[in-house]
Amino acid sequence: MTPIEIPLRADWESVPPTDAELKAFFDVVLDPARQPVYIHCAFGKDRTGTMAAVYRLEMDGWTADEALQEMEAFGYHNYYKDFVKFIRSYKPHGFSKGKEGR
Repeated sequence: MTPIEIPLRADWESVPPTDAELKAFFDVVLDPARQPVYIHCAFGKDRTGTMAAVYRLEMDGWTADEALQEMEAFGYHNYYKDFVKFIRSYKPHGFSKGKEGR
């Protein structure tokens, strides 16, 4: 396993991922040479849930409500409102197109 750090902030406030952080994430999760992928943060709920939700939106075509329901089912803490707002307003960036050619 090769650790890749994408330092999202989730302490007294949350800071959603930037476009560069999203690209770094999808560069890893869509690379067949890096499979399988294990996504985790300190508790595996908030930052992990946010990135898993982005994956669901991009790759699986889920709605924001579906992705947020999954986040909550896995223990997401709703006080990170910036992450929820980010998921609700997220528009796919086309990362799924990169998967087709792999």
